[in-house]
Amino acid sequence: VAEGARSESFLLRVIPAAGDPAPPQDRRIELWGGADYPLGTIGLAAGQPVSGVSLDTDGDPVPAYLRAWPSIPVGGAPLLLGETFAGADGVYDLRLLLQEYELLVVPEDADRAPYFLTGVAAGDIPAATVLTSGDAVTGTVVDGAGDPVAGARVSLAVAGVPSSIAVTDAAGAFALEVRAGGPVSVSVIPPDASGLPQLELAA
Repeated sequence: VAEGARSESFLLRVIPAAGDPAPPQDRRIELWGGADYPLGTIGLAAGQPVSGVSLDTDGDPVPAYLRAWPSIPVGGAPLLLGETFAGADGVYDLRLLLQEYELLVVPEDADRAPYFLTGVAAGDIPAATVLTSGDAVTGTVVDGAGDPVAGARVSLAVAGVPSSIAVTDAAGAFALEVRAGGPVSVSVIPPDASGLPQLELAA
């Protein structure tokens, strides 16, 4: 190491190739300035296989997109996602590190509400995820004069996770499905022609 060289902390993110059994993972490394610096061998954790199936309330399989990310991410780093898809048979396979995760399951069928599980250990993720139609949420979007705003896009997020999107009709009304279980926030994006601002609020 050169005299007076300074070190700096970096995040090394490793995304194994398709088919490799190791899960995506982050490593904090210290690099020294002033000279080439060999890192040597970097060992990856093998992780734990997690398998399951997404079902509807009748027990029939539901195709869905799944993603899992650490409950306590590395500060300032983009989310480290483990992602997969459940096909027509509803079966999915993930490989995760031995830590707590947030799990999001988004069904292909828009009439079903996404499923969100927070703070669950990789080994405790349920073998069966049941996707329901969720709870009905309705409302009306109006402007400052009380007139309806048609064509506005209304989206809900539960505990920070996107849940459902709807577009208001000619009367400014919207209806969508949401799975409760955490703080809900509402975003309203009016059509460009309206000249109205976007709204964000807790509900």
